[in-house]
Amino acid sequence: MWTIEELFPGTRSARGIHISVRRGREFIELIEGTDYVRVLTDAHDLPESLERGDSPKGRWVRLAKADLDRRFARNVTAMWDGQRVAVTGSTGELAHIGFNGSSEWAEEHDLHGSQYEGWLGSVPAAELSDVQVVERELS
Repeated sequence: MWTIEELFPGTRSARGIHISVRRGREFIELIEGTDYVRVLTDAHDLPESLERGDSPKGRWVRLAKADLDRRFARNVTAMWDGQRVAVTGSTGELAHIGFNGSSEWAEEHDLHGSQYEGWLGSVPAAELSDVQVVERELS
């Protein structure tokens, strides 16, 4: 069974996240350029980083795509109270979810949003079941 931290390393929010792997370590991508990616990290001391900085989402470094071991997209879904939801990140013991379905069900479960843009909320991660992880390679 995956833990939220394993699914979303070093981040508290992510939707259909893109991940760069360098020396076996996974980093959440913030921005992709032609030949580089900007990734979230607490480690500003990565010797191969081209640039470092801070953003509202956290500390980041810029890495050359040529130096990466792998890039992929990770999408996570789970069952919550009888409905399939997208798991978009975590904060502590809470999982952040997205839901595209019945407005009535979403409102009954205190999700925020609309039938047109989808519904968002945070739920205890322990209440999620049947977690499914789909990964797709990126170039």
